[in-house]
Amino acid sequence: LWVMVDDMRVIPGWQYANVADGTCTLTITKDASRRKIRIGLPDTALAGFGTNAGAAVGATVPGVQVAMIGASYIQGVNIAAEGGRVTAGTVAGELTQETGWDVWRLAHSGSGYIAQGDVGTSSGPFGSPARMAALAALPALDAIMVCSTANDWPFTPAAVVAAAQSLWAAIKTARPTTPLIVTGVESGRAGDTTLAALNAAL
Repeated sequence: LWVMVDDMRVIPGWQYANVADGTCTLTITKDASRRKIRIGLPDTALAGFGTNAGAAVGATVPGVQVAMIGASYIQGVNIAAEGGRVTAGTVAGELTQETGWDVWRLAHSGSGYIAQGDVGTSSGPFGSPARMAALAALPALDAIMVCSTANDWPFTPAAVVAAAQSLWAAIKTARPTTPLIVTGVESGRAGDTTLAALNAAL
């Protein structure tokens, strides 16, 4: 997890905790009548908050709402199975920490504009019905990001571009007034002409 108090990190990066009772305690020692506390978790494991006597918890105004469609660089992977690739999932995590934005991750490891993904047909590629349904279920968004991926390397640039254009059109139909941001393919191997050609085509 990570914790921010008044939009400042209390520790750099992520805090890893494995405690017997599943409870983490945060103590604020500086006097203040009100503090903004933001907690980030890798999944939906948060059961709730407890406070000291006399303290109260109130909702804050929602921040900038951004949906990110992508692969492992956005969602993360099974670290043990992936040989300790701790970089996976940090893009969205760091974006959330640095900006305070609310980032909705619509991503699956191994997927792409065409690539199916590592978790079966239920995830599908970027434009699959499951992901489009998840996008439709989100609240009003300030931006949608599609993070192109090296997972599409086995396919021709023309095929990937066609799939990408189909996805972008579907997003335009679903969210006609929401800005769309598309990032290039992440660099997987230095001097890889296949990925360079794919990036140029996109």
